[in-house]
Amino acid sequence: MYLIPTNIPIFRRGSETLLPTAWARSLRLLRDSLEGQYGRITIVAPAFPSCCESCVPPSSVERFNAAAEDICLIPAFNANACDQSSTTKELQSWVKTVADLGRNCSVLQAQIDEGMDPNFANGFCQVLDESIPTVFLHSTAAPVVQPLPSKSRFRHHHFRFRRHRLFRDCVKVARHADLSLFDSEQSMRQYTGFTRNAKLFPAPVISTADVLDEASLRKRLSGDSLISSLRLVSSIPLERQNGLGHAIAIIRQARSNGANVTLDIYGDGLQKSELQYQIAKLGLTNSVRLNAPLQNLAEDRYANNQQVVARLNDYDAMLITPLGSDPKTETTAKVFNAIWQGYAAGLPIIGFDQPSIRQQLVRNKTGILLPCGDITAAAMRIAELDLQRGQLHDISLNARRAAIDQSMETWYSRRAEWTCEAIPRPHTASKSPCPTARLVSA
Repeated sequence: MYLIPTNIPIFRRGSETLLPTAWARSLRLLRDSLEGQYGRITIVAPAFPSCCESCVPPSSVERFNAAAEDICLIPAFNANACDQSSTTKELQSWVKTVADLGRNCSVLQAQIDEGMDPNFANGFCQVLDESIPTVFLHSTAAPVVQPLPSKSRFRHHHFRFRRHRLFRDCVKVARHADLSLFDSEQSMRQYTGFTRNAKLFPAPVISTADVLDEASLRKRLSGDSLISSLRLVSSIPLERQNGLGHAIAIIRQARSNGANVTLDIYGDGLQKSELQYQIAKLGLTNSVRLNAPLQNLAEDRYANNQQVVARLNDYDAMLITPLGSDPKTETTAKVFNAIWQGYAAGLPIIGFDQPSIRQQLVRNKTGILLPCGDITAAAMRIAELDLQRGQLHDISLNARRAAIDQSMETWYSRRAEWTCEAIPRPHTASKSPCPTARLVSA
């Protein structure tokens, strides 16, 4: 049995079981990549009633048929409250369930999401056993929306205390684990000093099925650039920090320099009216167009990727001009999701030379850096690119390769290799039946 006790909740609606879409997809990938080497995947998680779905965007959850998926789902307890904060009694029930199942498991994966109830991390510390091979999976991006902590002073201090205790408990689990996986470089640095075998395991947003086939990409690259414009696209929120005003100014200057270049902007946000006014004032209504978002990434970053990629195949490159980035913000996450969708369509990035963009482009050789904030120099570079379209050929192919190399399937294949290296496959691993007494029917 590959046992996964977690603080990520499952939801019940009558006889149906609902899971966050991102989590359901990751479970399928884990199941397929491990190929049953450690037995059946078994999840022990708190179960919440359907009223708690009010905290979750509708497209972020899906029906999950556990039997059909060959995955066991076991509710450690059924919560009646929607604040998703466990009581002592509920936590004890969870610990007992995990301890009972842990005696027969091949691997225990301690999965802790910092966005969820932190009390469960303490439960992991109570059930750790040196004889049980352990994988520590630490995530900082909760797959469901959480209520903000209360503004009252007492609850604020209580929240800080819980966060401090969460870190302390995670350190204990990390020290014990045979393999530790982190979804960001920041969290990995935070725990590296306490782990024996730490690996970066990000949450990829692209599947290999989403990636444009190479023949279609080469057909696009072989098009007649002498009669077509250089078609740039941006698919990010219309917010000031994303520098779209600068992008529009760059297009105007490049066209003034003789470049045959257009820009389509897909998105919505507080700056929409301001950008519309700027486009009209500069006389760019035929060369810069504002369009509705390709998809609402805040609701479900996995939805409609193939449709988005098909639309992006109409362009030559993606223009990204953020004036700065904070990796913790939702806006920055959307920008990088857009970049990966661009890669899946074989679109290289033309972006401002600021640290996060530079790291992305240099690592994968997938784009062209522009002087950050320098409209004149950036416009000259784009005008040069319009005259020398061949510069796009190799970096476009590199973008597609990067999408495949960073796809969900590739990452889960790597993860399976790391697991097998850290934890030898048990000779007795088998798909034993789920503990039917506590099985969540689906």
